[in-house]
Amino acid sequence: MRRQGVIQDKGTFVLGMAMGTVAVGSLILFCLFLAGYSPNSKPHVCPIPYTETHPDFTKMVNSSVRIEVKDALAKGGSLGSGTVIRKTSDAMYILTCAHVVGGEDWETAEPDPLMMTYVVKYTLNGKQKVHTKVEVIKYDGKIDLAIIKVTGTDDNLEIAKISDTDAVQGDTVYAVGNPLGYERILSKGIISSLREKGFIIYDGLTTFGNSGGGLYNSVGELIGVPEQVPVYPILGGLLGAVPESNLGNSVDTKTIREFVKDLK
Repeated sequence: MRRQGVIQDKGTFVLGMAMGTVAVGSLILFCLFLAGYSPNSKPHVCPIPYTETHPDFTKMVNSSVRIEVKDALAKGGSLGSGTVIRKTSDAMYILTCAHVVGGEDWETAEPDPLMMTYVVKYTLNGKQKVHTKVEVIKYDGKIDLAIIKVTGTDDNLEIAKISDTDAVQGDTVYAVGNPLGYERILSKGIISSLREKGFIIYDGLTTFGNSGGGLYNSVGELIGVPEQVPVYPILGGLLGAVPESNLGNSVDTKTIREFVKDLK
């Protein structure tokens, strides 16, 4: 009798499980029916929103130029970057840093045109273009900005649009420049901090040659100009120097807009 009772209990349990499974299956089919599902219908796809936008990288890169500088009072030369912000039928205007085109006393004295010479270079469609008729037309060592005028123009070079809005901490940014002499290198980062006196701190590729290039927001508008890279001297400078960190400084958007507003 005891064994028979166990068998009956097991049978009741199995029957209950089967009925429960049928009930759940019926409920699922009913829900699918209400949703309009049929074996021959195409599966419904629920799109996942993707909010990040990407700027026109080609336009950003093609507004960048390389600036080579020679100072008659200093040994050798230096290089930096610049961004085309205006073009006419016979000239181009390039925004860069004052320390790129200035002399040793760039913070306190404007560059002497008799001592400083400039060459603007860039490569388009596999061909390098070189401009030697270059002059500094606006300069401010206090905010580390300058505008150079290149006699001659190029329809293939893009014009960077300066943003009407200010940068926000956490925003995605793209830096374009000529680090270590490599032309038009694009890197991505975020705005790490906004400082007083018109500075943006951002992470991304930051090394020699980036100075004077462009810092862009996620819609491809110019929001900053990368400045000097803090360096750490090796053995007191005997073996050169390396960047202190992967954080870069940039002049902010408001300062740029104020600096270029008189450019016509």
